[in-house]
Amino acid sequence: MEGVQEVEDHVEVKAKQVPDQSLTREIHENLKDHNFSAVRFRVSKGIITLRGTVPSDSDREQVIGLICAKAGVVDVDDHELRVLLHASK
Repeated sequence: MEGVQEVEDHVEVKAKQVPDQSLTREIHENLKDHNFSAVRFRVSKGIITLRGTVPSDSDREQVIGLICAKAGVVDVDDHELRVLLHASK
């Protein structure tokens, strides 16, 4: 708008807080239901840290998607989630 010199924004976006114990239980069941038993994780203040292995990049994306869809998840650290490489013969 003409003449506006500054805008002060007081909008805050807050995710629904879910106890870590509840998130742990829900994620465990969800991964088990989708046969991702080699994926281990830790939950701390809504941040999910993934470890373990998955068969492919698409499986890695599926695991991350399953977790991100859960209410209360703040962030996902997937740096220690590895894709298995199968040697061709």
